[in-house]
Amino acid sequence: MSELEITDSKVDPGVIVISLIGSLNENTIDILEKAIHKHLSANELKFVIDCEELTYLNSKGVGAFNWAIGGIRKHDGDIKFSRVKGKARNVFDMLGISEFIQIYKTVDEAVEAFADPSVKPEGAESFSYITAKDEKYYHYSWCPEAKKIDKDDIVEFKSRIEVFGLDKTPCPICRPADMA
Repeated sequence: MSELEITDSKVDPGVIVISLIGSLNENTIDILEKAIHKHLSANELKFVIDCEELTYLNSKGVGAFNWAIGGIRKHDGDIKFSRVKGKARNVFDMLGISEFIQIYKTVDEAVEAFADPSVKPEGAESFSYITAKDEKYYHYSWCPEAKKIDKDDIVEFKSRIEVFGLDKTPCPICRPADMA
């Protein structure tokens, strides 16, 4: 297995794009963690992880992604993924991480999704709004937070208009109120 190289750049609107080149495993996760921590220390909280050249990923690498997601969202930031394919995509799907993250076809789409939540991730071509009876927020159905709602508690709406009057707040992650 090869080593991991990381390139990072800041693009508008204040999004950090981290491109992974090589293998993400127990021998290389510290490289990713240091890169993310550097930006978190600078209060940069919007990340796109570009996986186009990620050639190998194992469960330890997925654990590093989970660590990053938790740390970033704890500070009201978010992390989106782009161009996840091949063996890395298989690992994402097999371990279930693709169920609670947003994966975009291109880096540009992932970056744009921070400013325009109507840019939907892969697999979210049709969507609805989701909440739960005791939930404070309402979400897009593809939102990672919506996927945490117990299936028995889901209340689904086809339009945002149906949510009005229910004393629900738009989710701060997917921001459904931002869509016109």
